[in-house]
Amino acid sequence: MPLEFQSIYFDTAMIQGRVLDLFLPGKISLETAIFFIHGGGWRGGSRVIFHPIIRALLDMGFICGSTDYRLSGTHIGDQVMDVRHGYAIFMRKLAELGRPRRVMVVGSSAGAHLALLLAMALPGECEDELAYGDIDLHQEEWIVPAGAAVQAAPVRFEPWDEIFPGSLEAMQEIVGKPYDQSPQLYQRVSPLRHIRHTTPPVLLMEAQDEHMFPREFSEEFVRTMLQAGARAQMIVYPRAEHGFFYDVTRPVQKKAFNDLVEFVGTL
Repeated sequence: MPLEFQSIYFDTAMIQGRVLDLFLPGKISLETAIFFIHGGGWRGGSRVIFHPIIRALLDMGFICGSTDYRLSGTHIGDQVMDVRHGYAIFMRKLAELGRPRRVMVVGSSAGAHLALLLAMALPGECEDELAYGDIDLHQEEWIVPAGAAVQAAPVRFEPWDEIFPGSLEAMQEIVGKPYDQSPQLYQRVSPLRHIRHTTPPVLLMEAQDEHMFPREFSEEFVRTMLQAGARAQMIVYPRAEHGFFYDVTRPVQKKAFNDLVEFVGTL
């Protein structure tokens, strides 16, 4: 059980989507905290879906946070801003506790996309404003995440041949324009376009039966990271499907959980 659980709204208006769940274990024993971003096609989902994994991490002594962000009808830049603000609040809480401001970000599907942009892009590089509500990142030191572990990650955001039905519509909705009208907007929110030698380590947790995002893009991501001098690895999980890692009950989920914990230890 957590020593403390708290839902923290990012601003006094209590805007739906701008809220962080903070979990403190009974005994804090790990230096790296973990920050979760849920998936749902950029138009659905909730921060609570990661709570089963968080409960298992609390038993190991991890501080955890799970954030929401504004959904349907929201521009991708606003979603990036929302997760940055949730991350900034999480960092403040670590500082208040006297803990290292050292965080690994975790996401699945659309949340994996946002987690990679949070870890790889600098504030303002993804059409994201820095100030909104009660938070202004102009006034805060930006601390890059120590690493990212992502499942079902759309590492490339530019449309591809044989794209899964509905994906292109979701991408166009959050960008606000079709690709042929403004390809540069899609490029700005494509993780592949943000790889630098300073990019933190990334673990790609790939389902064998992934049906939405082509495996060759993930392989390209790992190659490009290594060529840039950054660290990346990919693990493919047999008998796993898109979005499989939201619990720790099935054998494949337990394997992914152990890999996640092992990866944290390498950061």
